[in-house]
Amino acid sequence: MYFYNKHIPNTYLFMVKISIVKFGVIFIALFGLFSCEDNEITTGLEGTVFRGPINPVEMEGQVNNAPFSALFKVYKSNDKYLKSFSSDENGTFSIMLPPGNY
Repeated sequence: MYFYNKHIPNTYLFMVKISIVKFGVIFIALFGLFSCEDNEITTGLEGTVFRGPINPVEMEGQVNNAPFSALFKVYKSNDKYLKSFSSDENGTFSIMLPPGNY
């Protein structure tokens, strides 16, 4: 809302300048907020999945597990599905995830 007082020179111009500054501040704030969403994820999880025991009797000195190839799903702590990944035939996997609770 603008007002003009004929007794104070440039009142309207002053109000327009204030409005432009307000718009600029809001634009910069929103631009900064939305530009943060495009950051590349540089953290994650990697490892090897094993299944076992694979023998009914475990004996000392014998390996009783094997690599496991499977599909896994990642959920946020609020039970919202995020993404899935698979381990290969050697059981190894790697997935990029942002820091958080899963």
